[in-house]
Amino acid sequence: MRTSTASVRKVFEKTISTALKIYWPVRNNCVWDYESFNERDFHPVVAYKILGLTFLSIFTAWEDYLENSFLRYLAGAKSESLYSPKLRIGKCINVAHARQVLTGVMSIDEATRFMKWNDYDWVLTRAKIFFQKGQPYSLVPSIFQERLRDAQIIRNRVAHSSSKCKNQFRRMTNKNIGASPNSTMCHGFSPGRYLVCSPEIVFDKSWVDSKDCFWGDIFEGYIHMFTELTNLITPYGG
Repeated sequence: MRTSTASVRKVFEKTISTALKIYWPVRNNCVWDYESFNERDFHPVVAYKILGLTFLSIFTAWEDYLENSFLRYLAGAKSESLYSPKLRIGKCINVAHARQVLTGVMSIDEATRFMKWNDYDWVLTRAKIFFQKGQPYSLVPSIFQERLRDAQIIRNRVAHSSSKCKNQFRRMTNKNIGASPNSTMCHGFSPGRYLVCSPEIVFDKSWVDSKDCFWGDIFEGYIHMFTELTNLITPYGG
């Protein structure tokens, strides 16, 4: 059993780094102008598709990060700053035991069905059961909790084309831009296109202004948000 969450954090940070290597060259192709059709590498619609898939990879890695940090904390692991949450129950023997305690089942395959790491409300509820005050997961600011709920909807829309996913995405984006939840969505408005919108429509303006954003879009806002969240959940430093 690993006694530190360092490897968990590093895996997620590597995913962020890889995503940015995709984002930078692709983002330049998201501009609608003469060059979009004559001189750029590919059409903006293709660029939006790539950004959506890149975001999906980040969110999938975020789910893994939550699961692996949570289970390791239950087994007594510490972050690199030697932080560990106060357990409301005894320390689990190892990660496998922590998974059994969390889900109440023995089989790993069966336990997977009971875990919903893509749903931060589910994560918070479990954190409050097993950790004092639900920390560190309850330290996530409410605005970021809301953005994580949005991220789940974006992730589902990228992965699925069902009517349910489309309707959830439409209601979420309409709400964030101040439109009626049931307003008709513009044709071709995809997750990737949403991610290149101004971050100020979903993040606090003062927070956005404090960040070093080049394009200044929602995708970059999420990158900064996830970086801050890893600092809260698995902190570095003293």
